[in-house]
Parts: sequence; structure tokens; C-alpha cells
Amino acid sequence: MAGAFNDQALTKIGVSCSGGRPWLGEEADRNNTQHCGQNLIVVQKGASNVYFSQVRSSIYLPQWEKSVDRKIIEVLEKNWNWLSSGLVNGKFDKMRFELVAEQKFNPEKREYYTEKLLDAAMKRNSVIDNSIADDSEEKYRKMEYDAILSESGGENQDFFVTKNQASTYEDSDTGGAISGGFTSIGLLHKLRETRAFVGFSRWLPEDEKTLEEKKEFIKLGKSITWLPAIV
Repeated sequence: MAGAFNDQALTKIGVSCSGGRPWLGEEADRNNTQHCGQNLIVVQKGASNVYFSQVRSSIYLPQWEKSVDRKIIEVLEKNWNWLSSGLVNGKFDKMRFELVAEQKFNPEKREYYTEKLLDAAMKRNSVIDNSIADDSEEKYRKMEYDAILSESGGENQDFFVTKNQASTYEDSDTGGAISGGFTSIGLLHKLRETRAFVGFSRWLPEDEKTLEEKKEFIKLGKSITWLPAIV
């Protein structure tokens, strides 16, 4: 094993990366067309630098709700699982919306509230379908910051913020540390965070690969467009 950990130790004896991905069950011949050719680095089995998981997180941000009446939002969110589970030819089942509209609103205006609920449901889905294409960390964090400042969401949603002016706090015993140092204080009552596994690196925590390169590293095929995640 003498010298095995030296720089380019394997390259000097004619061994380089084959381009295979054994973590996906792929083993490639070293003379194949996908031969990577990069230098291999020897690390000790079980060492802390063998594997660094790459995880990205984002919190749910209410967007479609801004143009919808609060009562409509509350009824839709409380009944969403049932309303969205009975699709007909890929579309919402209007009969289900009619039943909810009749139970939760004035029965004489069932048709009116059915249309309102259907419109809100389509807006809700459009936000999910048209998720942000820009994966930059900065853009995500700016959106989260803006949502907190604007007191987005509500009690019946997965994001709920309230804000009080700092001047309303009694802080004379601290010399006005709060009222004099802050404009407002926000309380984040509830949020839903999604954490997605986007890839991994070896040797160093950050390997300078782009997010798309990281995702390609763990995908079995080009048709796969999703990532494993937990909420």
C-alpha cells in the first residue's frame, strides 16, 4: 500500500476513471466510449471524505392565494385532498366542487361558488406546474424573505406569518433595544419545508459541479425529471 494515497498514484500505473456509476449498479469497461479518463483518488474505506450528500431545501411559499378570496382559500385547502383525488380525464370533477360549494356556502349560489372554487383550484395547480426554473439559491432565499416581510399565508395554509411594529413593544428596561433597533418583528407560526437530495460528492464537500451536473450524476435515465425529497 506504500504510495497508494499519493497524487495520481493510480494514473501512473494506467488506471483512470471508467465512467461507470457503481452507486446505480452500472459497471463500465475502461475502454468504453463513455470512458471518463479523470484521475482516480484513493481514499480509505469508511473515511469521512468518501461521501458528502448534497441536499437543497426550500419552504412552501403562497403565491396563487394573493388573487383569491380568503374564504375560498380556506374551503379549498380543507377539502383539497378529496377535491383533487377524483379527476375525470385529467380534470377536476365538477360534481365534487358543487357538493363542497353547497355545503360550505349559500346553496342558492352553488353555481357561483363552484366556479370560484374551480378557478382557485386551477390557479393552485398552475403554480405547482410552473415551478421556478431558476435554481439559484439567491433567488429562492429572496422569495422566502419577501414572503415573510409581506405576512403571506394564513392559519389554514402551510405558511403563516404575522408581524408587529417594533414600536409597540415595552422595552424601556433594555433601553429601547427593540423599538430603537428594529422596524418590526415577525413571527413565523407555521411553514412547510421540502428537502431534496440532488446528488453527492467525494473527497471534498463541494466539487464545483453545477446543480444540473449533480442531478445527472444520480439519474438512471434522461427521462427522469424528479428528485427524491421529503416534506
